[in-house]
Amino acid sequence: MKKDFKFSFWNINCIISLFFTVICAIMRNSIFSLIYFICLFILLGYYVKMKKKDEIICLSIQIVPCIGILTYNGMAFHNILLVLSLFGMFIIKKKINIPKNVMIFYLITVLLDFIKYISNLNNYNVSLDGFLSVFILYFCIFYGIVIFYEIKNTIRNKCEVFIKHFIFGTFCSILYGIVFRTLKYGIKYAIMSPNAGYRNYGASVDPNYFGFYITLSICFILILYLNNKKRIFSSLIAMLCFFIAGFSSISRMFLILCVPIILYLLIIWLKTFVSKKIIQAVCVLVSVVGLLFVFKPFIMNNLELIMGRLNVDSSQDISNGRMDLSTGYIDLVNNNMKYMFIGAGVSKYYKRLDMPLYTHNFYVELYVCFGLIGVLIFLYLFIKFILTNKLYKNGIYLLPLIMVLIAGLAISFVDVEIIYIIISLVIGYIKVLNKKNDNGVENEESITYIE
Repeated sequence: MKKDFKFSFWNINCIISLFFTVICAIMRNSIFSLIYFICLFILLGYYVKMKKKDEIICLSIQIVPCIGILTYNGMAFHNILLVLSLFGMFIIKKKINIPKNVMIFYLITVLLDFIKYISNLNNYNVSLDGFLSVFILYFCIFYGIVIFYEIKNTIRNKCEVFIKHFIFGTFCSILYGIVFRTLKYGIKYAIMSPNAGYRNYGASVDPNYFGFYITLSICFILILYLNNKKRIFSSLIAMLCFFIAGFSSISRMFLILCVPIILYLLIIWLKTFVSKKIIQAVCVLVSVVGLLFVFKPFIMNNLELIMGRLNVDSSQDISNGRMDLSTGYIDLVNNNMKYMFIGAGVSKYYKRLDMPLYTHNFYVELYVCFGLIGVLIFLYLFIKFILTNKLYKNGIYLLPLIMVLIAGLAISFVDVEIIYIIISLVIGYIKVLNKKNDNGVENEESITYIE
């Protein structure tokens, strides 16, 4: 690992991001979003020129929770930046560490999806930017694969730098929400919502994604602490502050995502207490209670709003119509033999099926896009991944993956470009954490290089 490759609030990437996070929150939907993109584009060019591929990955991971800052006049500049980052990686590395069978599988999948897309063009109007967005999605999926193999074949310390940049990106998203809400509603409602209609989504565009990024960051902070056993109180304060910010999303999914994290934190605390580290356990307990007491008005207010959204008469109400939407998708696919087996395809699938919205459910989306064959392939790969990495023996490593799996019940993944970066980060990090074999020696897995 390069000696100078580490996370710091004072590197140029973080300074630029912090500055434009605040500016764009003050001047929302302004030209500053475009200026921010230009600055990141110049920084990306510098990284390519200096052959700093790790910094490119950090930049890509960092912008994921902050896509709202990089959107101007409907243009998703974050997706453009991801595609440019992929090309930058090609320029730096003439060989890509992707197994040939994976590459062939990707190309076949994309080719079949594009054929499905072309065959449905008569069913809806297609604009030029809509057509280009299809290829952007394909490039982003491929970039996610590239990042996965870059992370998988790196060392833990370097991988933790990538993780810290994701946490920093989530912090920027929270900061954006605080500044914007303070200016619009006053300091009282910076992290507290007057009613369920004033949900906080930070710079993540959607409150459910916002809550998902926060819980994922909390998991990463916890794992970083347990791996290094340093800065217990700063890690604890960071997790609590992220929890408090997450409550302001008024997201029921955030509340559900918190359950496994809180249970695991409770187990850790009990183990600390039982192992006779009583002073440390008591200090942690006092710190948690003290912070909860200070922020009690904010937490209780937001928690009441979340519970109010749960107090409804039917499953349709509690899901905000998602149940009806999922049922409609399943009925459409079940009534078409071709879709039932091979799916309707990925890009713009809701238009292909003449539906108003995406499924808002990854598991339904998986069936809709890839059919029964795709679902069976997914189940095979998932079970193989769990068994190969012995995740059943390392509960803490499962937490980020659990966040992804639970979040999939309420948000879409398949046709969301940035999600592939997150999944690559989560799975790649798990692979790195499980690199050591039974003798404590790091495994060297052979990779077939493709030109």
